[in-house]
Amino acid sequence: RMVYSPLDALRIARENPAREVVFLSVGFETTVPAECIALQKAEEEQIPNFSLLVANKTMPMAYRALKGSADAFLYPGHVCAITGTGECKKLVEEGFSGVVAGFTLIELLTALLAIVKGCQKDTPFFLNCYPRVVQDEGNPRALAMISQTMDACDTEWRGLGTIPGSGLRLKEQYANRDAFLRFAIPALESHANKACRCGEILQGKCLPKDCKVFGKGCTPEHPIGACMVSSEGTCAAYYQYGGDVHGH
Repeated sequence: RMVYSPLDALRIARENPAREVVFLSVGFETTVPAECIALQKAEEEQIPNFSLLVANKTMPMAYRALKGSADAFLYPGHVCAITGTGECKKLVEEGFSGVVAGFTLIELLTALLAIVKGCQKDTPFFLNCYPRVVQDEGNPRALAMISQTMDACDTEWRGLGTIPGSGLRLKEQYANRDAFLRFAIPALESHANKACRCGEILQGKCLPKDCKVFGKGCTPEHPIGACMVSSEGTCAAYYQYGGDVHGH
């Protein structure tokens, strides 16, 4: 049975004490706090049959792995709402430029305009164009929960390989809640299709239409690479909005 909320999974575990309930914890910093809450509640209520299969990723080291792939990043507002702007400002010191963007049309256009203006200068820059949601300090309570529950670890990104310190895993004190350990699940390994060029697309080395399988073997209905899997992915966006670039 698939549920999309860790608290729903915890409720199922509470109501079915004879069954093991595992919640697949995926997503970025935005989704992690809810999973931390569920885990802490499971501990408080002594619900032994609830565990997490953690496959979360974090953004700071991914930005660093993509250095040189873009003139500036559009930093995701929902992630920065949790993390704050501190990491973005550190990245400026390392030569990165970027703007935090919101999700409405006006907010996106404002962020893009800020990038166009910023790129006319020769120095790295940062601007928060989503101040109604993103504060400098982020969400301190959410960050504290993540820090208390998770540790950073190396993890693999489809198309980019393993990026050090870009993943999360449960702390040792929660080993009894770690589905990888509890059920002796082997490390997850991905096997990318050799025809897929997602890694190059993510690094700005080519466009989706330059990939041989784009719009043919690789479509939103039957995605091959990470850039087509998500509706927010570059290839998915090109497929939906790129006119005749996918041959339709």
